[in-house]
Parts: sequence; C-alpha cells; structure tokens
Amino acid sequence: MLIEQQITIREATQQEDSLIAEHFYQLWQDIGVPNDAINSNWLEITLQFIEQARRDLFYKAFVAEVDSAVVGSASCQLY
Repeated sequence: MLIEQQITIREATQQEDSLIAEHFYQLWQDIGVPNDAINSNWLEITLQFIEQARRDLFYKAFVAEVDSAVVGSASCQLY
C-alpha cells in the first residue's frame, strides 16, 4: 500500500554544509568518478567551495525533508 508523505523543501542552513558536501561526494560516485580521482581532502575542499560560493557567487542550497529527515538536496547559483 502506498503511503502519502509530506515533502518539505527549505533553504539549507550553514550548519548543514557538511551534509550538502556529502551529497556532492555521493553525486560524484553516482556519476562514475573513480575514487582515486576524488581528493582525499574532499570534505574540507567542498566546504571551502560552499562558503566561498555562498559569499561571492550567489550560491544557495536547499534540502528536501520527510518527517523532519533530510532525504535530498539541490544546489544552485544565480548567473
């Protein structure tokens, strides 16, 4: 039986930057980027990118929640 659930979309907070970075990492794996091509310092590099992009590049991240649990994210940048 299919159960209908409420999905909430909201802007991600800075406290969720690590979660957004983990989603970037999972994306790289999902599209087939070899593990040895991903810098072992990927988390710090990605967090620095998010911080700089938010400050200088009109970057925003959003999360989707079901029952207060994040189930996905999207990031965008205004050009």
